[in-house]
Amino acid sequence: GTPTFFLQAAETAAQAVMASGSFSLNTAGGTGFEGSYRTLFINTSGPVTPEVMWGTNYSTSLSVLNDANWYYTSSTYGDRFSFTRKFINTYLTSTGTPFTSVPGHDTMSFVHEMQNRDARLYQTIRTPGYSRTLDGVYIAAPPVFNYTYTGYQPIKWCLQDEIYDGTAQNTNYTPMMRYAEILLNYAEAKEELQQGTLTSTDWANTVGAIRARAGITGPTNVLPTTLDPYMVQNYYPAVSDPVIMEIRRERGTELCLEGFRFADLARWNAGDLMNNIGPNGTNIWNGIYIPALNVRYDLDQNGAADICFYQGTQPTATAADSDVVFVNVSPTISTGANPQILANGTYGELNWLDALTSIMNFQSYMYIYPIPYQEIELNPNLGQNPTWQ
Repeated sequence: GTPTFFLQAAETAAQAVMASGSFSLNTAGGTGFEGSYRTLFINTSGPVTPEVMWGTNYSTSLSVLNDANWYYTSSTYGDRFSFTRKFINTYLTSTGTPFTSVPGHDTMSFVHEMQNRDARLYQTIRTPGYSRTLDGVYIAAPPVFNYTYTGYQPIKWCLQDEIYDGTAQNTNYTPMMRYAEILLNYAEAKEELQQGTLTSTDWANTVGAIRARAGITGPTNVLPTTLDPYMVQNYYPAVSDPVIMEIRRERGTELCLEGFRFADLARWNAGDLMNNIGPNGTNIWNGIYIPALNVRYDLDQNGAADICFYQGTQPTATAADSDVVFVNVSPTISTGANPQILANGTYGELNWLDALTSIMNFQSYMYIYPIPYQEIELNPNLGQNPTWQ
C-alpha cells in the first residue's frame, strides 16, 4: 500500500476509538513522582482504566512476574538505559514553551534544568526530590552512577520499593496499548494526510489533553505556529509544519521506553538519528552539565552531597562524604581512553564514549528488516531483501 492508505486507516481507527467514549486519559494522581502518568506503568493491582486498553498482568500467586526493577537499577543486568541531554532538552517547560528557549539552558546544572518542566520528566527519570523506600522508610534516590552513563536514569517502569531490585519479582502491570497513543496516532495521521487540517479542537482533544495531564499550564487548544529551532537543528530538519514537529516531540516524551521509537523514526525517514553523530563526526551521547571538578553536588537536594567529578587523583573523602560517589573523568585512565569525560575538559556535559564515530552505523537499507535465514532455508525462492545478503 501507499503512505496515504495507511495514514487513512490509522486516522479512521483512532477516530473510532475516540468516538466510542470507552477510553480516556488517566488524570488521577496529579503531577508528582507517582502521578497520573507514571501510575500507568507501576500499578500493581492491574491496568489503570480507562486509559490502558491492552497489556500484561503479573501475579505473585500465579508466579507470573517481571524484572523491571532489576533492569533499571542494576549495573550488571540489562542495558543500563540512559537518556541523553539532547533528548531531555525536548521536554517543555511547565508553561508549554521550549526549554531550549530559556536563557542559559545549555549550561544549567542538573538541579536547575529540572525546575519548572513538563511533569512527565519527573515521572520518567530520577530528579531532585525523588525518593524510594526500604522497609517502609523513604530514602533519597539521586541518579546512581554505577548505572547511568549520563546522569539521566529512568524510573518509568521501576517500583518505589528497593526490595524489588536485583530480582525478577515485579508485579506492576505493563501496558502495551493505551489511549494516549491513540490520540497521538489520530493527530499525526490527520495532519500528515493534509497539512493544516488539524483544527484547534482536534489539538485540544489530542496533544493538548496529553500536555494538560502532564501539568503544562499553557493554552491546550492553540495550534503551534512556529518551528522550534532546537527540534529543527537536532532532530527533523526537513519538517516545515510546526504542528507535525510538535506531534513528533510529543510522541517522544509521552511514549519513551514503550517500544515505539524505532517504528516512529522509520516512518519519519529519520533512522540516521540513531547514529547520534555530532557536527565534528563524533558520538554525541551527552549527559548532565558539570560546572566544575572537585565539587560535591547534591543532585537530589536532600542536603547531603551525592557526586563529585575529578581528574587524576581522587579527592580525599571527609566524614561528610559518606554518600558521595567519586567519578574519574580524566581523558585517559590506566586502561586507555576514558569512556566518561567532560565535554570541555574540566567542565561541561558529561559525555559517554566520545571516541566512537557512531554507536550504530544505521543505513537506509535497515528500514526494511532482513528475511530470516531459517525462512530462506525452507523456501530459497524467497530471496533476500536488498543489501542484507
